[in-house]
Parts: sequence; structure tokens; C-alpha cells
Amino acid sequence: MTEVKLLNIIYTRISHDLSNLAGALYNGTELLTEDPLEVKETSALLMQSATALMYRLQFFRQTFGMPIESSEDKTAFYLSTLSVPIEWSGCCENALERAIVMTLADQLTRGGKIIKKEQTFYATGEKLKKNIDLTERLNGHIDNASAEEAPALMAFYLAALMRKKLIYLQNEQEIRIKIENL
Repeated sequence: MTEVKLLNIIYTRISHDLSNLAGALYNGTELLTEDPLEVKETSALLMQSATALMYRLQFFRQTFGMPIESSEDKTAFYLSTLSVPIEWSGCCENALERAIVMTLADQLTRGGKIIKKEQTFYATGEKLKKNIDLTERLNGHIDNASAEEAPALMAFYLAALMRKKLIYLQNEQEIRIKIENL
């Protein structure tokens, strides 16, 4: 896996995930100048977009940036900004675990729940993406990867750096990613 290609994919993903919120902020400020009578409604939308943008930036810093000591896990905040409702039960202790949560959230097409129990993450939802075998598709093969696959690529990359192995299992109702020592 080339680190430059991985960085390009991650940067593209982060840019995509932040651009909609930045666009909403821009449009909201434009609305304030065009229709000052709607300040209350526009201000509420601006605050919602600004909060979501802040939550995502904090989460991306924890996941893809330099480690921050004594910082509260931002995973629940990040999941609250997604367009599909995702419940979260657990606490991420490192970037690998946050990348796993992002990977699982991408597989829940209509919302659902992600649970962390020890070194295993479970995702259940009304509708899951079908025929996804991230282990086979992404383990070391990033030449044709998309920005959507950035969290999974990052998870596999971090696991390798930490001398861990990710086991990916999926059935009709559940996706599971287990972290094992090499």
C-alpha cells in the first residue's frame, strides 16, 4: 500500500465530508443578507451546520491527525452529524477504532446501531450494503480504491502498523469487525 495514495484518498474523503457543511454555512450567510426578516430560522440552520462541522473536524483530527492526549472521544458527536441516524454504544480508544466505526457507519444505509464490546465492533441496521468484503477488497489493494473506502483503508493500515489483524464478517443482519493480535 502506498502511503501517498492512502493520504490522497483520506484527504478526498475528509474534503467531501466537510464540503457540504461548509456550503451550508456559506448559503446561510448569503440568506442573511438577502432576507434579514428570516434571521431566526437562518441562524438556527447556521448553528446546526457550524456545530456539525465542528464535530466532524474534531473527529477527523482524532482519527487522521496526531494523537491528542486527554481528549474526550468524539465518535458519538461525529455519528450525530450523519444523514442516517446511528446509535453508538462504546468508546473509541484510538484512531484504529475510530476508523472502524467510520467504516461500519458507511455500511449502514438507513441508520442503525454500532456497538463496541472489547475488541469487536458490531453494526446492525435496517438495510446493510450487500456483498461487501472489505478484507478481500482493501487489504493492501488501494490502486482502484475510492474516497468512500478511506476509513476501511485507514483501519487496515493502522492495524498493520499496530501489529493487529482485522477480521471482517458480514451476514444479512450484522457486520462485525474484530481486532486480533498478530
